[in-house]
Amino acid sequence: MGSESSKVDKIEPLALRQEQRKFIEQAIDSRYHLAAAHVSYINSLRNIGVALRRFSEAEVLIESSLSTTSATKLDKSPSHSSYNHTPLPLTMQSSQIHH
Repeated sequence: MGSESSKVDKIEPLALRQEQRKFIEQAIDSRYHLAAAHVSYINSLRNIGVALRRFSEAEVLIESSLSTTSATKLDKSPSHSSYNHTPLPLTMQSSQIHH
């Protein structure tokens, strides 16, 4: 009977080790999934930044062409000969932003 209890004593640590290994593998897989999610999130932020830049550049071009057309029409008018349109800067430098 002494040999039976030693078998049980050997099986229990082995089972615990296998369970521990399974948890470690799950943790590793979860870490990879989290890293992949972070990469996807960063790519999404980059794509949003590109889209916003394109949108704002298009808006500036539209405003610029409208103001040029308006300025040309106004310059022809004698009552608005002093019209002076100064375009806004396209980007702000980090030193100009105050938090």
